[in-house]
Amino acid sequence: GNPNILPIYTPLTVGGGAVERCSVIDVSPAPNKGNRLSMRRYFRFTIAAAGDYTLTAQRTSGRDPAAIVFNVATSSPFNQNFIQADADTGNTQTATKTLAAGDYVMEVYDNDNINGGGSGANVCFNVSVNAFVSP
Repeated sequence: GNPNILPIYTPLTVGGGAVERCSVIDVSPAPNKGNRLSMRRYFRFTIAAAGDYTLTAQRTSGRDPAAIVFNVATSSPFNQNFIQADADTGNTQTATKTLAAGDYVMEVYDNDNINGGGSGANVCFNVSVNAFVSP
């Protein structure tokens, strides 16, 4: 299948390294805002043991987005968002939160592609989930 479309829910392994996916506008062209195919990318992961975890979405290529947005929930659709990115350092969004054991779904996108704050463009991200290690 087309890597800009499939899989719909990309599996993430906690501590297993980053996975790259792209928020794309060329699969479903103009108008370049809204909820079109592959503008929002979805990831799923399992937390085996309760604890503190860091979730990261980092731009790897494409236009410099106005904002990288991610939401995390225990189910899809995202009617129960409980984590949103809380640190923006340039091209990276992170959140470190205490998570209970269980299955999670993460949504990542470029805010301009969804809300039309710019011209819209393809933007790729590395997404990861890691156990938090205190410095």
